[in-house]
Amino acid sequence: MRPVISGVQGALLRAIRRFLEDERQQSFPAMVVEATASEGWASATFSGHRHRLELSFTGGDAARVDALVRELATAELVMPGHIVADISLIEHEMRDGCPHPTHRLVFEALTVAD
Repeated sequence: MRPVISGVQGALLRAIRRFLEDERQQSFPAMVVEATASEGWASATFSGHRHRLELSFTGGDAARVDALVRELATAELVMPGHIVADISLIEHEMRDGCPHPTHRLVFEALTVAD
């Protein structure tokens, strides 16, 4: 079943995908959205959303995936109307597969309205 994705989540996922492809100037393994969750967030001066994204990638070696994930933490992700204030990897699981392994990545992110 396909997860329901909000507009902000969709923009965040597109920004992540663009980053992954732009960083290496080549196609990154297919990204599959396994699960998403989002909730409203606010401070005294900002409002936005907290996101949890579970993504999987088939193919690619673990070192390449790890390097891109590290770079993602400090990347300038472009989202219309929002700023990615924080994104971090909270889980990385590699599942053996034939002929290629699958990398399951779980991210948490905070986006604020621009």
